[in-house]
Amino acid sequence: MSISVVSTSPLVFLGNLGRLELLRHEGREVYIPRAVAEEIAEKPDAAAQAVQAACGTWMQVRREQSAMRRTGPLISDGRAM
Repeated sequence: MSISVVSTSPLVFLGNLGRLELLRHEGREVYIPRAVAEEIAEKPDAAAQAVQAACGTWMQVRREQSAMRRTGPLISDGRAM
């Protein structure tokens, strides 16, 4: 199973469109860093509501370090993966 760690911009964009489920493509586990969840919650809008609902079911909020251990570095060295 693949794991995705998602940052603020795609969550806000997809949340406002009502399409957060696109992140679950092919059964991926979806993690968001705690700082991202807190940033999104600061502005109570459609995106924040969608993220909160997803966190109650299929999206997981993780500390940054625990997400990194599971997925490896978030920044590549520029080589194709």
